[in-house]
Amino acid sequence: MSDAAEPRTEILKRLLRAGEYASALPILEQKIAERPGQAPLHWHRSHCLAALGRQEEALAAVLRVIELNPDFAKAWLRRAELTAALRGDYPEREGDLQLAVALDGSLAAAHRALALVRHQRGRPEEAMAALDRALELDPADGEGYALRALWAGNAARHPVPGEPTVQPSPGVTLSRRGLEAAVADLRRALPLVADGSRYRLQLARRLQDLGRHGEAVAEYDALLAALPAAHLLRNVAEEMRRLAREQGADGRAAALPAPTLADSLEAAAQPAEHAGRRSVEDDLTASLLRNAAQQMRQGKDLSAVLEPLGDPDTLLAVGIADKLFQLGHLPRCDLRPVPAEIFPAFMRRHAAAARQRLSALGFGYLGDFDPRHLAPVLAESTLLRCYRSGEGTVAFSFALRPVWPGWFGWLRLRLAGQPRSVAVVEFETGFDNGDFLVTNNSGEANPFGPGPQVDLLSLSPATSVERLFESHVRRVGDYLRQHAGTAPIAVAGIAELLAMQDRLAEAKNAYRQSIGYVTDEELQRLLGARQDLAERVREQLARLAAA
Repeated sequence: MSDAAEPRTEILKRLLRAGEYASALPILEQKIAERPGQAPLHWHRSHCLAALGRQEEALAAVLRVIELNPDFAKAWLRRAELTAALRGDYPEREGDLQLAVALDGSLAAAHRALALVRHQRGRPEEAMAALDRALELDPADGEGYALRALWAGNAARHPVPGEPTVQPSPGVTLSRRGLEAAVADLRRALPLVADGSRYRLQLARRLQDLGRHGEAVAEYDALLAALPAAHLLRNVAEEMRRLAREQGADGRAAALPAPTLADSLEAAAQPAEHAGRRSVEDDLTASLLRNAAQQMRQGKDLSAVLEPLGDPDTLLAVGIADKLFQLGHLPRCDLRPVPAEIFPAFMRRHAAAARQRLSALGFGYLGDFDPRHLAPVLAESTLLRCYRSGEGTVAFSFALRPVWPGWFGWLRLRLAGQPRSVAVVEFETGFDNGDFLVTNNSGEANPFGPGPQVDLLSLSPATSVERLFESHVRRVGDYLRQHAGTAPIAVAGIAELLAMQDRLAEAKNAYRQSIGYVTDEELQRLLGARQDLAERVREQLARLAAA
């Protein structure tokens, strides 16, 4: 190696160790151009590309590694991970992981990935064996212990004839051995994970099922001491703790009436006014609480309906189904007047820029609002600035952060590894025959069709406000020529604006409910690489619809 090349190699090593992949990538590519047959260079390049969200290129780089060194176990593991992320499950996935394990039996991550694939394909015994091996190899894998606890707890619902069982509630019989195994693994997991709130809740519930009520109360106390005052799990933990104390005192469950507890769960899921930004996990937990409330009104036990807390995929499916259900049950419009100053700077900047351009187009400012009726599907309180024109068209401006869960754009982008923010201007015109025209610059952020009464055109986010308005005016003119005798409904102020939004919501609700909330094509576009979630989402939707 030349003296000139040595410093560059050391720089590359330092950048890779520091996780500065964008800076390391050009050096790697220069080295590959000089030595294209070096598999380690392509391997490091694949890692950089994957970390930068360039998954297709990362997969191509891994395939080149395999071509150069087919005995490199980690490359087969990464091929399985990247292909699944990009294409969903694929027939060769298990074979890739089996080959990785055969080439390097000490590769714990490959054993764990193999366990997940086998479990998804309905082979729980083989899955558990692979997970056991993964944990032998990596005893510091807290999420692995939590996963094994979940599987053991689920298996406990189907006890083997003759084995010791417990009956935590009338009509429910569980395997004592399965519950004890779940408790042991949850205790192992808690010191090893960054945020153990969900796992501590599961541990307390398993102890409660086993009749170890004093230990359960102690775990609920530890959970409540760690949870922030406004955390979504507090109401659940407090109620479960109360039940554990009463069960421990007299051996019976003195529960609140299910409707009362269901109301409490729904209240816990509702974001506070002017709430700070919620994480995706908070949003999914809120969906679970709403889902649990619906099931409790059907007579189900609180402990049973909280099972999805332990399974990330089921939790995600519950969250998706909850949002789809809400899209078909949009409430009456509730716009709370608020000062713009309370919102984040990026919202205020977009609102100011939009106001300048809309004013130049003749739109009159109606006010700044927090759309409280959309709080369950927004990651945080959002500045909605409203306008009207003299011809019946209204306009809105709003900006949303990358983790925004509304319209499901956040989920599709998150699953694809491409988070981005959205800054929207929207024009709406309602007609006296019940139809609507909507034109905005949200691009592909919304994968859903609004139904036959609402003609929606979503242009590129780069579209200027002026061109957006030109398109909307042209569409309104075309519509009126094609529908003789139809006229736009005038919007003079807030009262008319609210009435228009209520009519629009009714039209969208009727369409969503008529198609079962989501078409197969919409669900496919929404899930992207996670097509394996489709059946679970449909199951959760059916449960919500039945309620």
